Amino acid sequence: MHPQERLRHEAIVNDYYRNAAPRNTDDGWLLLPEVPDTQEMLRPLVSDDLRVPHNQIDGNWPSKYDHLTAQYEFLREESTFALRRAIGLMREHPHLSELDHRDISPGIGIYEKVAIEPFNHLYSDRS
Repeated sequence: MHPQERLRHEAIVNDYYRNAAPRNTDDGWLLLPEVPDTQEMLRPLVSDDLRVPHNQIDGNWPSKYDHLTAQYEFLREESTFALRRAIGLMREHPHLSELDHRDISPGIGIYEKVAIEPFNHLYSDRS
């Protein structure tokens, strides 16, 4: 990638994050990171979790902000629940093999000897 094109892409990405969420808002969901942090992924799996609002199925929501907040929290909970469950099971039974974990909870895959490599598609050289 040409250096000027790389700088243009970097400016676009930086502008996106700089302008992503208004800093003067009371809507906490707008300020949450796009990728859940460790604290969020380790929170307990309980049916009466205060972070997840109750769905209002009868009548209107008090405001559009309450509605948007609730919908965002529902989607975030749904998208993280399976991974949070797998993390909880691994922490509860750290010495079980993948096959043993499948007896407890089908769908958990355990990868060993994995190296994490950083990747940024904006800056990868395509030759």
